[in-house]
Amino acid sequence: MVLQLELHTNYALGAIAMSDHNTSHAPEAHTADAVENVVPLIPVVLPVVGAIMIFLLAFIAVNMA
Repeated sequence: MVLQLELHTNYALGAIAMSDHNTSHAPEAHTADAVENVVPLIPVVLPVVGAIMIFLLAFIAVNMA
């Protein structure tokens, strides 16, 4: 009888400890990604860099001619 009571007490404490967790079902806070920060700048940066490259290539071609 004492053994059964002790087992039930340990089981009850273990069940409480295992079910007592602090996980939340709320969505985690979204962290800013480096790629997500750069993507809005692509439509501006890409044509500017392209224009600079065309200018440099044309300048090299004129100097060599």
